[in-house]
Amino acid sequence: MLRMRFAVCLVCILAYAVDARPQVRRANIVRRTSITARSLDIKIGGFACKPGSEVWVVMDGKENGAFKATPDADGTCHWTAKDLTFDTAFSRFSLRLGSARTACVYADADRQNKLGNLRFDRFRTEARQMTLTAEPRIPVSYTREVPDNSDGRETPGCMELYSFSEYPIEVRSVWFPDEALYPDKRQAIIGSPDDLPPAEILRVQLNRKEADPTAPGLIINDISVTRRLKKGPTLDVEKMRAALREQRSKGQSSMSAVIPPNADEEVLASAIKKGLTSITIDLVK
Repeated sequence: MLRMRFAVCLVCILAYAVDARPQVRRANIVRRTSITARSLDIKIGGFACKPGSEVWVVMDGKENGAFKATPDADGTCHWTAKDLTFDTAFSRFSLRLGSARTACVYADADRQNKLGNLRFDRFRTEARQMTLTAEPRIPVSYTREVPDNSDGRETPGCMELYSFSEYPIEVRSVWFPDEALYPDKRQAIIGSPDDLPPAEILRVQLNRKEADPTAPGLIINDISVTRRLKKGPTLDVEKMRAALREQRSKGQSSMSAVIPPNADEEVLASAIKKGLTSITIDLVK
């Protein structure tokens, strides 16, 4: 009898242990239709719908190859882009809408018309047009890291890259968190709930001709930088060092999940050897 009770208890304990294991959530497997499309059909809804406005498209994370979509002549929020070749199962797209940007998404396949459909009705606002200038004019590249679910709709994350080509370096529709744009209101903003990850993280890589998604950089759309732009658009080397130290501190102390611990003064080392004295960051709403 004692052995039987022991066996029953052991089974109960094992069953409890199985129930107590961390439950691994299975990723949703989305089967996308694969066709070779020749054009994009873009429709925009909501407040960002401005018929005839300028819409830039980034395909497969290639910032250097961004192209402008053509607005429909009927005055609706409808744009097209032709003379393309892409697979709807693999290519991802994001839009630049002036004061807003979108997440990265796949186009829905239209097999009959050999096109991909993009439909957007959710955006991240508080974007700015940015011009970057280094003194002297050394190469500057950048990465734009877009996290998963950046628009709250289980959209995939992506990495968008710009490799230096020439000056001026214009970065379209860069998203900024409220605390970075309005640093004087930081305390009130930090205390407010926000269930969305950042729309993007823009890392500038100084004295680098080719953008490297694994390399650190100075995060521009962060309060550590914008707070130092209050008296003018130029950051000297000391201000950049201070911003990098602050970003590194945030990463190491887990104050912010979006600031990586590898942000370091080493980011500046090769640029300083080339004579870097400052960078100018011009922002236009």
